[in-house]
Amino acid sequence: MRPLLLRGQIVCKGFSMSKIIVDSNVEDKRNCVQVLSKGMENLFKEGYSSYIFEYFEINKEILEYLYERHATYMVSLNNVDTLCNYDVIQIDENSGVIHILYRNNSSDNALVITNKCNCNCIFCPESSGVRKATNFITLRYLNRLIDLIPDDCLSLCITGGEPTLLKDELFPIIKKCKDKFVNTEFLFLTNGRMFSNLKYTYEFVQSRPEQLVLGIAIHGHQPELHDYCTGVKNSFIQTFNGIKNLYRMNEKIELRIVVNKLNYKYLLNIAQMIVKYYPNIHRVSFMGLEMLGNAAVNRDEIWISFKNAGKAIKQPLLFLLKHGIHTQIYNFPLCFLEENLWQFAVQSISDYKVKYLKDCLKCDVKDHCGGFFGSTINLGKVEVMPL
Repeated sequence: MRPLLLRGQIVCKGFSMSKIIVDSNVEDKRNCVQVLSKGMENLFKEGYSSYIFEYFEINKEILEYLYERHATYMVSLNNVDTLCNYDVIQIDENSGVIHILYRNNSSDNALVITNKCNCNCIFCPESSGVRKATNFITLRYLNRLIDLIPDDCLSLCITGGEPTLLKDELFPIIKKCKDKFVNTEFLFLTNGRMFSNLKYTYEFVQSRPEQLVLGIAIHGHQPELHDYCTGVKNSFIQTFNGIKNLYRMNEKIELRIVVNKLNYKYLLNIAQMIVKYYPNIHRVSFMGLEMLGNAAVNRDEIWISFKNAGKAIKQPLLFLLKHGIHTQIYNFPLCFLEENLWQFAVQSISDYKVKYLKDCLKCDVKDHCGGFFGSTINLGKVEVMPL
């Protein structure tokens, strides 16, 4: 597991967002930081924008070079071996914390557009405070990050908050992604409300990357249930109309159903609604809860055991399959699903979030199981059944 945060000691400030180059050389060093592990001083090259050293004691010649040019560098980095070539990082110069924004050897990378959201979902893994805070993500930051990400990356998730809150400023961002990442698969996570505006929907479709799927959450088959889950009146009709507009333009849409205590009895109703109005939808995914933020605060109202949730999924999933709709199960351990449903379960939890209980080590299918969110295990209510 590769952590997203590392900590070192800043010696000379001046770091900017950069690409990692580990113990090697590149022609254009201006946007790169060279990382040197212990005993690899002979690979030191001049001209990088900054440097990170695993150790505190630095070769005298290297130190003279750094001092003479007032070069930016960091020492005593823990877990330096987790950094890979072409990772993208940003360093907090006050704390010495390295934020890994893009992991080059991972298929699970996100381009976070904004922390703001126009919903306050009862089971959101972010807190309402995060979404109300001043937006810390600028267009300059986003453009810089896109420039640094390798153009051969396999997949990127565009997410927030709610990305469409950038309104028209979103279009040049996704157009930049379209032009640079020709073969990249994109997942665009949204509540879909902004797409109830037909003009906005059309402009989005003209700007978006070629291989893009829109992931849109739908929480109920009736406005009252969906609106209660989002905390916003009329959000159901806006999301419904947004999906309709995208559907009519033949966009690839993944409808996401977060299974919880409020809607698990109505999953078949939701599936029937999907078949009635969106029979050619790209796919449907049933999602397990991530118990952080609002979800943790509202756990008594929303938490449902994996055993009960697994039972509730079966009938609506088979109903959707019967009508030719590709269906998946996210965030569910296999021991709480009937064996004939395993083929639909995806190992979907991010590698830095996934956890397993001690009893999971006894399980014959652990390597095929998606495991648990660490936050879910922290509830203390989870018991597994090793297979």
